[in-house]
Amino acid sequence: MSKVFEHIVNDRLKRFLAPKLHQHQFGFRGGHQTLDLLSIMSQSWTNALRARKEVRVVALDISKAFDRVWHDGLIHKLECMGVSGPLLAWLRSFLSGRTQRVVINGVGSDFLPMNAGVPQGSVLAPLLFLVFINDLFDNVQNCLDIFADDSTLWAIVPDTSVPSRKATADSMSADLAAIQRWAKRWLVTFNAGKTESLIISSHQDMTSFRANPLDEDGKLCFGPAPCPHPHLVFCERTLPESLSFKVVGLTFTCKLSWKLHISNIAKSAASANRHLRRARHVVSCPTLATIYKSHVRSRMEYCSAIWLGAPATSLALLDKVQSKAAKFIGHAQAIELQSLAHRRGVAALCTSPPPSPCGPSARHARPRQEPTPAPTPASLSCCASTPPRPRTGSAASSR
Repeated sequence: MSKVFEHIVNDRLKRFLAPKLHQHQFGFRGGHQTLDLLSIMSQSWTNALRARKEVRVVALDISKAFDRVWHDGLIHKLECMGVSGPLLAWLRSFLSGRTQRVVINGVGSDFLPMNAGVPQGSVLAPLLFLVFINDLFDNVQNCLDIFADDSTLWAIVPDTSVPSRKATADSMSADLAAIQRWAKRWLVTFNAGKTESLIISSHQDMTSFRANPLDEDGKLCFGPAPCPHPHLVFCERTLPESLSFKVVGLTFTCKLSWKLHISNIAKSAASANRHLRRARHVVSCPTLATIYKSHVRSRMEYCSAIWLGAPATSLALLDKVQSKAAKFIGHAQAIELQSLAHRRGVAALCTSPPPSPCGPSARHARPRQEPTPAPTPASLSCCASTPPRPRTGSAASSR
């Protein structure tokens, strides 16, 4: 019964909060998917590269994001978004009174109260997390795209002049400092060690910089060729420049080439193919074909509408994986397999990603919509109020 009641509350609360959630939060929302997020970013970055501009991107990493949701802060934000009365009291009760302990080799610690974190496995957890992180958008001036807790901050450098590069770096640094202040205010921890910086550019000075040796983590060393862009600092750490990084499963490189991404997924699919081939003596051919389609082919088609224009030599790696699978899933099943190129084309025709507004201000403006009746009406005047301070020994100590 508790899950049924959670579903009822979640449905009502989701309808009320949907217009208040930022349009560039793509996680856990109906009508939003990773393809939307990746299409907007890849198209914007490709357009900039074609115009001989550059893009600075920072991928942020929140440490144990769902376990860091401060309960008092979440209740405050829910109240600011118009939730009050019995519903707010029920949500406060839903979060409070939870305890946890650690058991090692049959020996357990004392139970301690939990003052942070959304309940794992609960129906309401994703929506409550979106509410908690929603005001992060209000603290930055540049473009910020988020899928659940995967945050990507980026800005377009209009030209390669020193003033333009410095102005963009200063703007990004100001946003990173604001994000750090937001994290401190709401008891969130960003993992600076996993935060990555990428400069997307095809200019010669950046090509020379990329010829520098790599460190043990695969990051570019600052020498002998200097980086033509000012360095970015986050959490008192200078961010090293990467040659590539991954955003929700898609690998972006410094020149927006898809060769590395396709090579990676081809290797992953080929490895899964080998495991599947070993089972051909104990699993029927129709079952092998079903497993191939769901666990191997799906890896080679993730967000294919974005990278279907990759070079034929790269796409041939994927065709090779399917050709090998066709040899052990049975002739009857193999002849029914559609070519990967055909499936990519159909997927692209069926894809209509949302248009990306122009400019940071347009991107960060919430859409004008008629207000949705709240489950429990409340004034929004509390939005400018001071957030509650953490109690001694509560969320701050539980971290």
